[in-house]
Amino acid sequence: MCAYLPPEVDGDNAKAEEEKEKGNEAYKAKDFAKALEHYGNAIELNGNNISYYLNRAAVYLAMGEYDKCVEECDVAVEKGRSVKCDFKQIGRAYHRKGKAFMKQGKYRFVALFFFSPSFSPICGFVF
Repeated sequence: MCAYLPPEVDGDNAKAEEEKEKGNEAYKAKDFAKALEHYGNAIELNGNNISYYLNRAAVYLAMGEYDKCVEECDVAVEKGRSVKCDFKQIGRAYHRKGKAFMKQGKYRFVALFFFSPSFSPICGFVF
């Protein structure tokens, strides 16, 4: 996990986790507007935890707002790299971004992005 402090160390982090849990409940109930609100609150409290950005991207994906999902994934990757986040978390962002491209029918983007070494995220190329 990146940029995570136990709740007893950082009160804002505990509040952020509460907001995330409320967002998760709203997401499961398909109340996407409420989920976005709670994930946004979590980001305001702890903007260094990219799981909040990834959850917000998942909401956009479920809503069919694929461009917003891609943008949120890009923010998560940038933030994750700046706070030296676990590669698994960053990988989740790329996976979700690829799913958004697939839903849009942008198969060439997916092929270039994931299979071409010259366009790989390691080289710094971002759509």
